[in-house]
Amino acid sequence: MPFWGAATLSGALFFIGLAGLLRRRGRGAGIRGVVLMLNAAILLAVAASADLGALDGQALALLLVGVVTVEVALGTRQAVKP
Repeated sequence: MPFWGAATLSGALFFIGLAGLLRRRGRGAGIRGVVLMLNAAILLAVAASADLGALDGQALALLLVGVVTVEVALGTRQAVKP
């Protein structure tokens, strides 16, 4: 996939996540919006890394996957809490 295709897809995912975050019908929708935005950032980092031929973007992607995992775990814990 060319870089411009990945960047376009990443931008679309980011704005869909932003729209979901701004609508905020509940905690779950807000969490899903933030996760979608972080996944868009991961996709863009990996695409830029592949386009430049460097491994820095892939290392950043691994760090962001950890951040997403912690954010989902904490968000799910608070969403389930009465």
